[in-house]
Amino acid sequence: MPRIFDRRLVLVTGKGGVGKSTVAAALGRAAAAQGLKTMVCEVGTHARLPGLLGAVPGPLGEEQAVQQGLWTVSIDPDDALKAWLAKQLGSRSLVNILTRSNLFSYFVAAAPGARELVTATKIWEMAQRPRWNSADPTFDIVIADLPATGHALAMLRAPKTFNDIARIGPIASQAGAVARSLADAAQSAIVAVTIPAELPVGETLELQDRTVGTLERELDLIVANDVLTTRWTPEQATELGATGVAVAGRVHGAVNREAARAAVQQAQLQRLRHGARVPVLTLAHLTSPALRPDDVEALAKQLSEQLG
Repeated sequence: MPRIFDRRLVLVTGKGGVGKSTVAAALGRAAAAQGLKTMVCEVGTHARLPGLLGAVPGPLGEEQAVQQGLWTVSIDPDDALKAWLAKQLGSRSLVNILTRSNLFSYFVAAAPGARELVTATKIWEMAQRPRWNSADPTFDIVIADLPATGHALAMLRAPKTFNDIARIGPIASQAGAVARSLADAAQSAIVAVTIPAELPVGETLELQDRTVGTLERELDLIVANDVLTTRWTPEQATELGATGVAVAGRVHGAVNREAARAAVQQAQLQRLRHGARVPVLTLAHLTSPALRPDDVEALAKQLSEQLG
């Protein structure tokens, strides 16, 4: 089993709707439970992670402590770009002037991948000691809830692309440092999240190969989320209906549907494990109508047990 909590960066991605934010939050709780000072960050402005971790969202972009040893932040790519420019130019005031002009829009349009580069750089920067701003807290591990697979791969590829293009100078130097960290399995881990269904499993197996082709490295771990507990097999459901016991029709139908769905999931899990070149962990289906911090804590315990 990979020791992903030994890495400074853990990068979580997957097909949209499979629960990657939930898994990132659970990994954050699991890491913090091991005594690691942990940052869980998300890319975007939706600020879902604080709620999953039991906190009220603070100002966008502010690094927020949600419990002892556990922090979270939402990274707005536009704000990350402004902060990166301020670091390069040495003047936040000058950046404010630039970003209010049309020239800034032309610059971004002329440099496709710039937002991806600075977002990846911001995630990397949070794992550094010291950080760019010496007053910012340092962390033992940074767990990043990345966008869905295609966008995530573009983001992780951007530092190497800019390093290859620039070759020399501060942009090349910094992009090269980020690219080396992302390519080094001793420094970073890539976790793919899926659910046991045909399309998400197929996309995850495709992501496994695309990661090698794009980043020249393997995934480190696959997490299959929302797995039903097999309480009834189809055979047992059939026997239940034939016993003569007074079972309401709707209950019998529900048992049959659950057994059939669990059987389909198990077939997809078998397909996933057969095609995966890395360990596959499973997280149980949650019965809560809305995800709660207690649910995330329960998933964190499941992950901890399987990761050993």
